Amino acid sequence: MRHMRIPRHLCVGALIAAFPLAAFATPGAPEDGNGEVVAALKRAYIACEENALAGRLDGASIAACSVTYEELKRVGFDGSFRALRAWYETRRSLVLTPVSVEVRP
Repeated sequence: MRHMRIPRHLCVGALIAAFPLAAFATPGAPEDGNGEVVAALKRAYIACEENALAGRLDGASIAACSVTYEELKRVGFDGSFRALRAWYETRRSLVLTPVSVEVRP
């Protein structure tokens, strides 16, 4: 089986954007003004999930995805695995739900 890596710029960009805020964050304190960081982490997490489902992750990518997951869970979902998973499943069901379009003359 051939493994593909997640583009480095996606993982590295999300991690670089997240860690400066994480270093100064008070544990358990609400973090305001980090919407761009959370958005970047969500994009990286989605890429990780999609590549994992397709079997395209190697060891380095798995490690990067693990860090992305932990940081997204902490920053974006107040440490809640259930909240992160609910967000992802909702997002995934919206993407995978077929849309019926009625065409009228």
